[in-house]
Amino acid sequence: MSPLRRLLEEITAAHEPVSLEEIARRVGVTRDEAESMVAYWTRKGLLTTDDLTAACPATGCGGCALGRNGKPGCGPRGSGPALLAITRSPHR
Repeated sequence: MSPLRRLLEEITAAHEPVSLEEIARRVGVTRDEAESMVAYWTRKGLLTTDDLTAACPATGCGGCALGRNGKPGCGPRGSGPALLAITRSPHR
């Protein structure tokens, strides 16, 4: 199975929240590659992404429960909040 298809399967099969880093690790790609693959499947209509940054703490990424050692748990390379819910599109 291709990494692109495997990423889709990993996201679809997830029964609990999982980070993009974890999905990338399972598939054997970098986070940047995983982000590109999610964008591909989103354009194709098979995945949807919902911005969840409204749930981010007022203290910023360092205060986030997903962060570790003051580093953001969801934002790409510390660029700020980027918490997304990525799910299989209900229309497909």
